[in-house]
Amino acid sequence: MVAETGDSDKQHVEWWEKDAPQNVHDAQNSDELLEALQEAEEKDQLVVLEFWQKSCLACRALYPKLLQIAAKYPEEVSLIKVEYDKHEYVCKRLGVDRLPFFHFYRAADGQVESFPATLMKVAKLRAAIEKHIQPRCSLTCPYPKSINHAPMLHQLMAEKESST
Repeated sequence: MVAETGDSDKQHVEWWEKDAPQNVHDAQNSDELLEALQEAEEKDQLVVLEFWQKSCLACRALYPKLLQIAAKYPEEVSLIKVEYDKHEYVCKRLGVDRLPFFHFYRAADGQVESFPATLMKVAKLRAAIEKHIQPRCSLTCPYPKSINHAPMLHQLMAEKESST
């Protein structure tokens, strides 16, 4: 990320490219999103989709806090970043109408919560994570476990990729 060619020559690292914990993933395409969702399911993690944009000042301000939150819950949470400009079609189909926006998914329960959040609402974000990482036994789909939103998200992203 940062290439050094001399003592004073360093390439600029954009805010969204800064080092992130291992449980933070950047979904570049539908395959990467599906892979991250499946990995989170196997680990029984809460999936937090963050919809963001490079030019969004609120996204930029919140990003360091998101990394701190993700680092606090390395085993319980998988944060998947979905860039609005790359996945506008998917974002619109999922009801993302402002940024940053968050969707929370929990294995067999599917989507359990969604809302926009800024730095001023970081407490709401933390509270939602605390609420949804609590151990539970789902009676809706006990076996086999399945993140029942994954096929729909994969289909939406595949539709977008095939139309471009």
